[in-house]
Amino acid sequence: LGYTVDSVNWADVIFTAGGDGTFLLGAHKIRNRDKLIVGLNTDPDL
Repeated sequence: LGYTVDSVNWADVIFTAGGDGTFLLGAHKIRNRDKLIVGLNTDPDL
């Protein structure tokens, strides 16, 4: 699933679903320090 700069600018909050790597990748790609990034760990063992 992709995203555009316009969709990131439009959003108030960015959600990532996955593990630590997914959250870090999302934070790296967004790079907008004004956006709140929330991560949901979907690992069923945790």
